[in-house]
Amino acid sequence: MLKFIAVENLMSSFNKYKALILSSILFSIMHGLNPNISLFSLFDLFLAGIVLDLSYINTKNLWFPIAMHLSWNLFQTLLGFNVSGQDTYLI
Repeated sequence: MLKFIAVENLMSSFNKYKALILSSILFSIMHGLNPNISLFSLFDLFLAGIVLDLSYINTKNLWFPIAMHLSWNLFQTLLGFNVSGQDTYLI
């Protein structure tokens, strides 16, 4: 949720594309503090941030990107992959 507040605040100061890039970088940095993170993971997180931001910008609905993020983490867990660099699994 903090990410989308940042997008709205950045969009009031910059155009939406600069705001999108800056908030995606922030999204990557926040997830970069997780253990077992790699440069490839950070790049993927940056791309995920762009997708989440675009969904928010186009729908103006916070619930859609929240549901996307939740479902992504859920399916990663159900399929046995690490979620955000964590070595713990729910299954």
